[in-house]
Parts: sequence; structure tokens; C-alpha cells
Amino acid sequence: MNLFSLDISLFSIIAIAIAIIAAALALGPGLAPQRRVGREASSLPSSESTDEAITEETEVPESEETKTSSPEEATEIAGQPTRDCPKASVIAYTPEDGELLDEFIEMVCAQDYPDFELILVLDAGAETRAMFVEKYASIPNIYLTFVPPGSQNLSRRKLAITLGMKAAKGDVAVITTSICHIPGARWLSGIMAPFEESKFTEVVLGYCHPDSEGATGLKGRYRNWYSGITSMQWIGYALSGHPYRGDGFNIAFRRSLFFDHKGYARTINLHNGDDDLFVSEISNASNTKMVLLPSTRLTAMWGTLASKRWIDNRERYDFTSRWLPRGAFRRAGMLSLMQWVFIAGATACALFSAPNLIPAIFSLIAIVLFFTAEIIVYRKACSVTASRRLWFTIPLFMLWKPIGNFIFRWRHRRERIKNFTWRRHHSYYEH
Repeated sequence: MNLFSLDISLFSIIAIAIAIIAAALALGPGLAPQRRVGREASSLPSSESTDEAITEETEVPESEETKTSSPEEATEIAGQPTRDCPKASVIAYTPEDGELLDEFIEMVCAQDYPDFELILVLDAGAETRAMFVEKYASIPNIYLTFVPPGSQNLSRRKLAITLGMKAAKGDVAVITTSICHIPGARWLSGIMAPFEESKFTEVVLGYCHPDSEGATGLKGRYRNWYSGITSMQWIGYALSGHPYRGDGFNIAFRRSLFFDHKGYARTINLHNGDDDLFVSEISNASNTKMVLLPSTRLTAMWGTLASKRWIDNRERYDFTSRWLPRGAFRRAGMLSLMQWVFIAGATACALFSAPNLIPAIFSLIAIVLFFTAEIIVYRKACSVTASRRLWFTIPLFMLWKPIGNFIFRWRHRRERIKNFTWRRHHSYYEH
């Protein structure tokens, strides 16, 4: 029996044709957002070269470099305008423990942007408030405000940002949180640069990635990969002129735009939506810019609560996605579907031609090339999202994703009602 005969069954030809079409759809439209992010990564300088370039451009004297050791000392160089630029109001939502607050204040006050203020919106009890006031109220360029303790049935984060917006004096509000690690003194300058370049820029989308130090084991790797692949999707669409989501830990917009849209009035019935539904409402191709420089990329220090916060984060985005434009999610679903169709088609081609080995060898080569292309695209985009550069687990994660999504939604189906403000709910922002 000739195992390498050219006699291939009609079913095998149909199966491999279906597999090729599925591969084209997956690697074309399906991976388009990741490819855009990868192309953006090719044009980005490294962290070192970025800092050198900004240093040369702004000509910061050596005596003004960030050598402060406390928030009080750091503020001595903050808020001194040296060029014509819009005033920035950094609004930081601060959880009750304020564990990283000292470091956060020091890093914000050490920014080289010439004109800014820091507004801390504290979500704390009476005793903690008194401690915060005593410790931080006397520091220049820092304004303290508090989330009312009786607002349990409102979105505390939306309320906190609204309070910060009313207290702000700057033309541009930069929204973040005190659990974020700022990479250096160039973060605020990078975020504000598009506003300086054009008066038509109204929204700037930055990026904040979760700390991956605790992402160990297969489950931790999957969570890191899932966060990265999700971010690549919305970043890719923003780069193509179709922004529909931002990162609530690193986003800026003009204060006038916020009040023109009446803040979060359209989503006041939801605890979440401040960084996806609101961005979808206020942003478009002409007024929105994406900033992805390494010096502007923040890190969310989730610590020991990383697992819980990842689950809460995923659940809330899954819930609010129903009100977002469906195009991005349909493409993501098509990518997951086409991968399984491709595997099924290649496998069917090999089985229908048995014992002929030519289709089996061809199918195996096609599968290897298909997933190699996915690995290359993902690893290239990792330069932007700071995700872990995985190898052979990527095909497994890609195939598991639709199954995992179904299981996750089934397990958390009873939690969805808690996303409405008429049900008392504490999101991960408050812990």
C-alpha cells in the first residue's frame, strides 16, 4: 500500500479548504488588533532612550532631578509652570488603607510637567480621614477630599472622580489611583503631550498593566495572558480610530468634556463603566489619542489580592461590554471560532485521506505555521502591554479562551445583579 499516494479524497480537499479559509479569517481580521499593537511596538523607543529623549527636549537641570525622599520635599519642585501648557489635575482615588500612598504622592510630585496639582479622593472612615488630613493637608499642591460614608448604594469610584473633578482647577483631568506605580518623572509629561500638541485633543488613553510578579503557575500565566490579550484588543481599536474603552487607572480628558456630557449621568445606575462606557461615549477618531510610551505605562500593584481583583476586573468588564459597540467583540469571537474550525478542518483532512500520509503531513505543517504566526504576533505586541512573553502555552490558551469564558460567565451569572447601584456593592477599587 502506497502511503504517499497523490490520490486524495474529495472530503479531504473540502476539509483543508475550510481550514485554509478559517486560518485566513483568524490571522487576518481576527488578529488585526494585535497586529496594530505590534506595529506600534516597533515604533516605540525603549524606556532608556525615551527618558533620554525627553530629558534632552525639556532640558531639566540636574539640580531639579527627582531626588526627594518624602512627599513634602517632592512638592518643592512641582507645579512651577515653565512653558505654555494646560494645567493638569491628577485625580487619584485612594482606598481606605492607603498602603502605597506615601510612595505614590512622592512619585506624582516629582513629575517634570510644569503645571499640575494632585487631588486625593480618600475613601476612608472618620479615624483614617483624620490621620490623612494631619499627614497630607499641609503639603503644597495637594488637595484632599473624601467620599461620603453614606453613599453605599452609589458607585463609589464614579462619585470619587466626580468629587475630584469639581475640586480640580486644571484644564485637563488625569485619572488614576494610589495603588499604581509610576515608572519615572516623565509619566505626566507623556500623558499631557497630545493636549499640548493640539487643542482638538480631548481624550488621551494611557495604559496600566497589573503587576505580574505573583502570576505563577499555569493559572497565573493564563491570567497574565488574558489581561494582555484583552488590552491588545481595545488598544488596537483605539489605534485604528475606533476607541471604545480606556484604562481607568491611566486616562486623561478635558474637564469641560466631562461636564458637557454631565459626567456619568448615563451610567449612574451602574457601579462600573467609568473607563469603558464613558470612554465610548466621549471619544472618537478625531478627539482621542493613544499614548503607549514605556515612560507613561503604569503598574497596578495588586499584591496579595491579585487573584480576587483579576476576577472582579474581568467580571465587571464582561458585564458592561453588553452596552459597547459589538464590532470588536464579534471579531474576538470570530478569532476563537476560526481557530477551532481550522484545527477541525486540518484534522478532518488527515483522517479522510488515511492511510495516505501526505494530507496528514500537510495538516501538521499548517497547524505549526498557524500557531507560530499567532505566537509571533502576540510576543511582538507584548512590548506595549508588558505582558509575559509566553511561547507554547499561547496556542493552548487561545483554544481554551472561549471555553473558559463560558465557564466563567456561568459561575458568575448570579453576581451580575450586583453591578447595579440599587444593590449594595463594593468593587475591587474599594479594597
